[in-house]
Amino acid sequence: MRPQQQQQQKVPTQHLPLAPPPFPNLPSPPPHPTFPHLANPLPSSARSGRGQKKPFLPALSLIVSIQAAVYAGTQHNATHTRPQGRRHLSHAFTSSRLHHTTQHTFRSQDVAPFIRVHKQLSTPHNTHSTPRRRNSHTRSPTHHLSLLWVVKAPAHHVVVRSLEEGGLLDVWGNAGPHAKVLVEEDARERVTRALKEAQLEHSVEVEDLLSLVDQERQHMRHKRSIRSSPTVQPMDWTTYHDLDDIEGFIGWLNVTGASFVQVATAATTQEGNAVRVVRITDPNAVGPKKKIWIEGGIHAREWISPAVTTYLMHQLITNPAWREMLQVTDWYMVPVANPDGYQYSFTSPRARMWRKNRRDNGSNDRCKGVDLNRNWDLKWGVGASANPCSETYKGPQAFSEPETRGLQLLMSGVRDIDLFITFHSFGQTILYPWGWTREPPANARQLKRMARQFAAAVKDASQGRSDYEIGGSGPLYGLASGATDDWAYGMLGVPFSYTIELPDQGTHGFLLPESRISSTVMETAAGVHCMIGFSSGFRVSQGGSGDKISVRGGGQAHHMGK
Repeated sequence: MRPQQQQQQKVPTQHLPLAPPPFPNLPSPPPHPTFPHLANPLPSSARSGRGQKKPFLPALSLIVSIQAAVYAGTQHNATHTRPQGRRHLSHAFTSSRLHHTTQHTFRSQDVAPFIRVHKQLSTPHNTHSTPRRRNSHTRSPTHHLSLLWVVKAPAHHVVVRSLEEGGLLDVWGNAGPHAKVLVEEDARERVTRALKEAQLEHSVEVEDLLSLVDQERQHMRHKRSIRSSPTVQPMDWTTYHDLDDIEGFIGWLNVTGASFVQVATAATTQEGNAVRVVRITDPNAVGPKKKIWIEGGIHAREWISPAVTTYLMHQLITNPAWREMLQVTDWYMVPVANPDGYQYSFTSPRARMWRKNRRDNGSNDRCKGVDLNRNWDLKWGVGASANPCSETYKGPQAFSEPETRGLQLLMSGVRDIDLFITFHSFGQTILYPWGWTREPPANARQLKRMARQFAAAVKDASQGRSDYEIGGSGPLYGLASGATDDWAYGMLGVPFSYTIELPDQGTHGFLLPESRISSTVMETAAGVHCMIGFSSGFRVSQGGSGDKISVRGGGQAHHMGK
């Protein structure tokens, strides 16, 4: 299936210029911000640490020998200070509309520094006259990808976790009885020896992963060579798009969406890229609105995540039925939360599996970066790594990265978010808090009910082909802290907070074929639509063909086409 193509107004492709940090009058946020306005940010047991399970520290000589042999990172000790109080963002902001002179002042509770980013016309995308700053190390080797193994042990097995902690392997799948792991060629002998000593069997699923990455890149180059006129919006959902394309798409939205779209720069990264947050709302609609925050691309290699997020943005602006939802909803979209890592993953086949951002940890190139989904300040450190070479490196301290600091400031300023979703891949799983403990959250039943709405809608839209598993992050994937969904739920009090692991279930892993993009984004949109109806108190139903979603509430019916 392909997304429905609609007639678009042909406008020159817009590219957003680099913007200065959006909070020039605010100091850098403290490493541990507090949110005194929240009525119930955390259960008492979580706030005090009671009930938290301590990480498992096995006293096995094998594990000790593995850690001693491979641990080369430097642990960073940071002194954390608690602020006396929290400085709130400005309680009003304006939107200077492009091509308009009128201004609209939003309500005081919508505290967020959203600004209209004025754009300059540039040459068509892919031929920039003044290119934005880019990383200068595209020729440097990163992951020496080679082997994809299936280990006959769960991902949380002590030996698997220790090998991952030491940077010798990368766990692809965290659920199920067997772990799918990526092993670099230069670590093959050491991993084989460690598994043999632990009496763990393994099989080789892919002998040369680089060949699959090369095939993916060839398909993308072919799609770009036959792409239609660059004067229309620079996005489709039949191929994967790099950061330049997504920036151009945001610029196109900013023109096409007129007064519905606002853009904020949450942060400027170490490599000079902007973390964009796009607000989509109907400023003329009166009455309370549900606030939805959607995050994509926090892990660089999960390319289907920004594809889904941009498709949702496209539907909200171009599809009249979706735009109708803006009367009762207010959307905050982060298409790429990790722009440095995401752009880096496009630079070479060996960079394709990059996960973290591109922080310089003072070591070799392969040990760069922080896992941004372990860097948020809620039970920070549980189940995460202190080794900079690990794929789950938590960073030197909570909110050490500009990406997470900037996003937490904006999210805290918006307040009263009703639904938070962060899209990841892969596994087809809907996860809800907590990740740092196996104890269920207070409203686990309601979280499951909404998750079932998503799963049922996706299954219906896919005609039964796509099934999603539902459960808590900790019980299903093992303990891990510092994730965005836990922080949104625990610190901001967002009642419905989810991580959605997109397709597939492991056949292709992170290398989801381009032929699956359009069906995945459309099915996911159907699921999100049902979640919105559920959180808004509407009754949502969908026809068996997946063509329409009817949202009924307040005696009025609206038909939401995909």
